[in-house]
Amino acid sequence: MVERATTTVVTVSLPNQTLADVRNVAGKRGVSRYVAEAVRRQLALDGLGEIVEDYEASHPPLQDAEVAAAARRLFHAQVGDEAA
Repeated sequence: MVERATTTVVTVSLPNQTLADVRNVAGKRGVSRYVAEAVRRQLALDGLGEIVEDYEASHPPLQDAEVAAAARRLFHAQVGDEAA
């Protein structure tokens, strides 16, 4: 049995052009899903910032190349996850 997540209807304000761009990409009926996925990704990125701060508190700072490589792996994994 697949358990469905519950949802809550909320109202958000977006600039007109941003909403037009989202509708262009997601279609009028896909706006909620598009926004939910964007928020989920942002929350994951916010959590990664905390992990990096904790790591760098006791290790040398991460190099730009390390951060870029991690971002490629992270975003590639998310794209692959969505296809599954």
